[in-house]
Amino acid sequence: MIRVFKKLKCTSLLISEMSHGSMEFGRHDEDFLVDGIVYLRHQEIHEVDHENWLRVVKMRGVKHSTSYNQIHFKDGKFSISSIVPD
Repeated sequence: MIRVFKKLKCTSLLISEMSHGSMEFGRHDEDFLVDGIVYLRHQEIHEVDHENWLRVVKMRGVKHSTSYNQIHFKDGKFSISSIVPD
């Protein structure tokens, strides 16, 4: 399947779910085959607070941070900021 997308020379997004608590990004080595992995996480901050986090796990050919960032959605737009510890 991934070869088809590479042959078409198109940008594609494949979306996959992970088991709760797992850090396995692919069941069948898809994480090895793809050029990039963007990990979205719903993080509990306190018992009643949650935040949406994003982490670029892999982006082939690009020097990037692998730290988590917080995702914000306001007025129909997304923005990303660094996570500020308590």
